[in-house]
Parts: sequence; C-alpha cells; structure tokens
Amino acid sequence: MAHGRFSLRLWMLMAFVALVAVGLGGLRLKRASDSYRRRAIYHAQMETARRADQRRWEGSSRDPKVVEAEIREARAKVESLRRSVRESPDPIDDDRKTHNLGSLIRAVRSIQDSHAKNQKVLDEAYDLDRKTLMEEMFQEISVAQARKAKALADHHADLRQKYERAASRPWLPLSPDPPAPN
Repeated sequence: MAHGRFSLRLWMLMAFVALVAVGLGGLRLKRASDSYRRRAIYHAQMETARRADQRRWEGSSRDPKVVEAEIREARAKVESLRRSVRESPDPIDDDRKTHNLGSLIRAVRSIQDSHAKNQKVLDEAYDLDRKTLMEEMFQEISVAQARKAKALADHHADLRQKYERAASRPWLPLSPDPPAPN
C-alpha cells in the first residue's frame, strides 16, 4: 500500500486546532474589547451631558444664603403689610359720630377708601408672598436637579472608567453595572 507524499500526523492536527482556537479566542477578545470601548464612549458622552446639566442647574440657582436673606426680607415685609392692615385705625372716629346723613355718607366713603387701600396692601402682600414662595421652590428644585445631575455624571464617569479598563483587558471578568442613582 503506497502512502501519499503528505501524511497528517497527530501533532500537526493538534497544532492546527490550537492555532484555530487561538485565532477564534483572539477574535472574541477583539469583539469584546470593541464592545467595551463603545460602552466607554457612550458613558463618556453621558457624563459630559450630565455635567452640562449640572452646570446649567447650578447657574440657574443662586447662592442659597442670598436667596434665604431675600426670602426673610420679603416675609418680613409681607408680615409688616399685613400688620399695618390689621392695625389700621377705624375710619369712623367714635368720639365724633353724628347721626346726620352727610356724616354717614362721609363715613361710608371713608370705609370704602380704607377697604380699597387695605385690599391693595393685602394684594401686594399676597403677590410678594407668592413670588417669594415661587423663588424658594425654584431654588430648591435647582439645587435638587444640580445634585441629581452630579450624581448621574459621577455614575457615568465610574462606568466609563470601568469599560475603559475592560476594553484594555477583555479577558478579565467584568462585574455587573451598579444601578443608576435616583
């Protein structure tokens, strides 16, 4: 029986299988590395966006001490306006009450004028109180949103670093992503 010129030896077969395995393993590592790199880029973009949100919210909020001082001043003014309405003198002076028609008409007009003046003061106090409350709420929202944006930016920064390391060492195991902050 004549053998051909080429004979396949067992060691050659094993070497061929090893080369194919190394090639396939390298391909798998390359794909994993590319996937991790794409995730790192995504998280870098998200980090940049959240940092911009944080700066925007911090820019819209003002110094809390200044806002608190303004709110205290406005509330003191509101209380002063309300106190002035409560303490305003009675338009009809009890000592000089007369029962003639002219004095009653003057008394009614005086009451109407006093009521209109008091209503104007109360409306001003209400508007100032509402504006103060809105400013305080906006300040709280701005601070909370800035804090939330910072937490999200930090979260994405951590994930970016994790995936950058994983892209450079795709053969190492990768822990699950932590949940995003609320």
